[in-house]
Amino acid sequence: MKQRLTLIIAMCCILAAAGAQSITGTVTDEKHAPIAYANVVLLNTADSTFLVGTVSQEDGSFSIDRQDDGKHLLRVSALGYDTQLLPLTGAGQYHISLAEKAYELKGVEVKARRPVVTMGAEGMKTAVKGSYLEKLGTANDILPFIPGLSGEKGKYTVFGRGTPVFYINGRLVRNNSELERLKSKDIENIELITSPGARYASNVSAVVKIKTRRRQGDGLGIESRTVYEQTCYGSARQYISWNYRQGKSDFFGEANYGYDKGRRKFNNTDELTSTRLWVNTLQGLQRDKQQSLNGVLGYNLQIDADHSLGVRYNWDMSPAAKIYGSLAQTTTADGAYIDRINSDFDAVYHLRPSHNVNLYYNGKWGKWTIDFNADYLYNRIASQTITHEYSTEADDRTVTSLAANRSRLYAAKLTLGHPLWGGNISLGAEYTYTDRRDRYNNPEGYLTRTDNATHEQIASPFVEYRLPSKIGTWTIGLRMEHSRTKRYQDGTIMDNGYETHNNLMPTLNYQHTVGKVGIMAGYSARTLYPTYHQMNQPLSYANRYSMDVGNPQLKNKTTHNAVIGAFWNIFQLAVSYDYLHNDILSWGAEMAGQEGVVVRSYINLPKWQRLAVQLSASPKWGVWHGQLSAGYSAQWLTIDTSTGRHKMNKPQFTCSANNAFGFKHGWNANLNARYGSTSDYSNFSYIHPTAILNANVQKSWAKDRFMVRFGVYDIFRQNYTKSRSYSYGYSSYLDDHYQTRSVVLTFRYRLNTTRNKYRGTGAGNSEKQRM
Repeated sequence: MKQRLTLIIAMCCILAAAGAQSITGTVTDEKHAPIAYANVVLLNTADSTFLVGTVSQEDGSFSIDRQDDGKHLLRVSALGYDTQLLPLTGAGQYHISLAEKAYELKGVEVKARRPVVTMGAEGMKTAVKGSYLEKLGTANDILPFIPGLSGEKGKYTVFGRGTPVFYINGRLVRNNSELERLKSKDIENIELITSPGARYASNVSAVVKIKTRRRQGDGLGIESRTVYEQTCYGSARQYISWNYRQGKSDFFGEANYGYDKGRRKFNNTDELTSTRLWVNTLQGLQRDKQQSLNGVLGYNLQIDADHSLGVRYNWDMSPAAKIYGSLAQTTTADGAYIDRINSDFDAVYHLRPSHNVNLYYNGKWGKWTIDFNADYLYNRIASQTITHEYSTEADDRTVTSLAANRSRLYAAKLTLGHPLWGGNISLGAEYTYTDRRDRYNNPEGYLTRTDNATHEQIASPFVEYRLPSKIGTWTIGLRMEHSRTKRYQDGTIMDNGYETHNNLMPTLNYQHTVGKVGIMAGYSARTLYPTYHQMNQPLSYANRYSMDVGNPQLKNKTTHNAVIGAFWNIFQLAVSYDYLHNDILSWGAEMAGQEGVVVRSYINLPKWQRLAVQLSASPKWGVWHGQLSAGYSAQWLTIDTSTGRHKMNKPQFTCSANNAFGFKHGWNANLNARYGSTSDYSNFSYIHPTAILNANVQKSWAKDRFMVRFGVYDIFRQNYTKSRSYSYGYSSYLDDHYQTRSVVLTFRYRLNTTRNKYRGTGAGNSEKQRM
């Protein structure tokens, strides 16, 4: 009831404000390109006191309501541009053009460069245009130089916040290979959001928004990229994308093929405390290979400056994916020899064609902005694993595991925006319906056949209000998620298989800039649902003494997060604190009625806390440009084990040094290094530090139509894992070496590249990740 009242009040406020006189318009530069996030302030003519204010949108548009017909001034300012002050002649449409600042220095005119980091609409924004970043090559080359981001080759994390979602010009990035295809000189700016508002799905902990420069012109644009990677095996990938623009229409698509092969060596020691101490020591060699095919087809219609719509179809499949290898396992109980088992396994996975269709409409009707998305997703995965076990003390056996899952999703999302009291209110709702089925069969009868299904509906209304003021910009939001879940086993609803949840998720953010100093602070509460794998995984066979199974009784996880950020000159500071309730942990215990057999599943942990602090700097000297950072992260967690309470509070210290060298004639080079100390995270102790050094050099020519890059990743082969996990009565040590050192050669060709104008953001994105 409270949630409905909140939305009714918001709607009444909008209607009450509709009678006010509106000052609307656009802010552009001298080349008529829109200026986003310009400050637009209404002042009293008599004493220049602040009345109301707002900021321009991505397309440069703004709207301010004034409650009287008095004399007013409009002040428009943006970093790097001259401020405009003009009298208002009444309600209507205003077009304001800002000139770029310029200074005289000893008879030479030098244009002002924007600060590298400024405050954006939702987070800290790094300007790419006009800086050394635009010369680095691709978005993948730029992202390690964004304060707070780390990673490479499309795999990134935000310090203290986890894996981000990416948007390019407001469109959700579904395949991170797009980041490699996006030229750095086509990027205007990159905004990192560490405290996402209520409009984002509950599982989104960080957002990276990339805004590109506007490219004009009709015709056909083609881009082709070929990648060869050599580890202990060779892998290859081929990407091709195209866009045909004619007038207001864009026809676009892409087709990608990949062949990957890898190797993994590991040592694993499990200790299970029961009536006896059981120890399983295992050495394994695993190889994997996979072919992948995916593509995109789409159409976009830019009706006019205020209205666009489109449709986009994605398909993805893996016609042949295989994991195979051998294991050697020794089992003891209280030190006495029990058995030795040598085994070989062969697993084949079939990812049937996955289909995802998105429809969107984006427009303006008067003062209202409308963003609508509808999605359909269907996928199927089937696998067959055959394990041959040869025992010295028991019968040999062959175990066949047949598994399959099928997922179907329908989703829609509507977001409305309207000026209100000098700010802007956004409200809307998101709805998803998911139908999921998981099946498992063991023909030999060692494990029970299972057939689980889940039907889930989630309705999520949300409201968010943003208000600029003299003392900063405030954003407050509220998201409510109402979910209904039914879980079935063999066609019959499970015990406690029907659940209903109502979750409130408030957000609050504050931003302010004074001179070169910017500060921001945010709070959010979010509820995350267990993945379908964590809940529905059937009891599956790993080896004679080890099984895996899901936990359908898992509760939803709640996270309370507070962030603080600041920047000054070349320095940036980020602080993040999390309080987690019912977090989901991987957990091992003895299987009921089976002494010495471990079953690994998932449990909810009542509560724990973690803190992360990072200081970054972006120096420049000559041809060298750096992004240097040092971080500290810690957690407060105690695990109950059979030998007593075990504190897991060891902090981690991290540092990174990303170095870019820009030379003449299209030559660029990068040398990036990262280090992470031993630490505890969740119920895992990481007992080996990681040290990664990557280097690449690239050359472009013919006005960047051609590019060749040569790179070496994990040069010293120090990116491997040694860890120990703790559960009650069970601990597991893992020494895991996957082949990560690689040599990569990339060749790219571009012809008349124009980015399509598709702006569909998708609906049900959190549910897609759960699948």
